[in-house]
Amino acid sequence: MPFTLKDVLDALNSAWPIALTILIASVAILTAAQFDFPYAVALPGWSLSVLFVVAMFAAGSCLTRLLQAAIAGGSYLLKWRRSSVRRRHQLTMLNDLPESEHDLMSYFFTGNQQAFAYHMGEHRLVPLVLKGLIVPQSGQHYVEDWPHVIPDHIWSGMKANPEKFRFDKRKDNPLRWMG
Repeated sequence: MPFTLKDVLDALNSAWPIALTILIASVAILTAAQFDFPYAVALPGWSLSVLFVVAMFAAGSCLTRLLQAAIAGGSYLLKWRRSSVRRRHQLTMLNDLPESEHDLMSYFFTGNQQAFAYHMGEHRLVPLVLKGLIVPQSGQHYVEDWPHVIPDHIWSGMKANPEKFRFDKRKDNPLRWMG
């Protein structure tokens, strides 16, 4: 079954490596024809015109892919930058917590509980969740045993200053049910 120009264009749009291969091959054949290489001279004139058109479409496809990659790379860098700023801000908040919130974080750190199950929407955890210092996990769970996690960068921040996050065992358990 012979290939049509539509088949070639579909191939160009499906993957940029195909477009790049076609572009290189087309340019090579057109260059060979321009410099009167023996096999290229025997090609009919219309085939060189078709190769030129295919080369232009392939070049457009490659340039489009290059532009998409540049935009994706730029957006990734912006996302990384925003994430970095957010994490630094969270670490600053970690070091300036009110006593009740600090006691909770110290309790988890002292007990080596980076992940724990607790009531969803627990009023003592809500401020820490809103600050991003504790993250409730997604999925379907029982409301009274909802998994929560302290993000790695927060946990590392507490590990960097373990004396600040030692829970005084003489204090009451900050998670003791007060209902």
